[in-house]
Amino acid sequence: MKKGFTTFMRTERGFTLIELLVVISIIAIIAVTVIVNFGSFDEDANLKNMAFDIQSYLRLAQANAQAGVKCADGTGGAGWSIIIDGRDENSIHLRCAEKEAEEGTFSVNQPAYISFINGVSSTGRVKCNSSFTTSAVSAITFKFVYLTGAVSFEDADSANDCAENSSNIAITLHKREGSGDFKTVTINPGGAVDVE
Repeated sequence: MKKGFTTFMRTERGFTLIELLVVISIIAIIAVTVIVNFGSFDEDANLKNMAFDIQSYLRLAQANAQAGVKCADGTGGAGWSIIIDGRDENSIHLRCAEKEAEEGTFSVNQPAYISFINGVSSTGRVKCNSSFTTSAVSAITFKFVYLTGAVSFEDADSANDCAENSSNIAITLHKREGSGDFKTVTINPGGAVDVE
């Protein structure tokens, strides 16, 4: 070996126990974070899907009314309606208006649920609301007019004219009980249905 040259010898060494524990701890922290966020992501997806399902069902009734789709028994063209009942907040009922016949019931994704249906004024202010967390709330009906697709709102409780006197109806959906996360499906008398 010549003087002035430093030789580097490769040493074979393994990991110490402390190094292994640090790496395992980091991997465990990352795994727990991913699992917790995945559960939240799944709830967010359920909430978003539920809002889009309600939008789709409202548009289905509107399209049936505009096209004059006949009822299942062959009568019609007819208006069509969607009914959301406070006693069954995760079901939406599609009806053919001509015979008031049930044409289908759709279940929305759980654990998300409909928490409120609010009557909204033309200025965007909530003027009246119905909590759908109690069984005392009556059904709200969205009636789509034959050929035009315009919609009128009707509250089954005649003492409560919340729906009839509102410029828009806002359907509020929550992820789960006590959650601050929500989506809103808004429909106006012209038939525009938006998800916010």
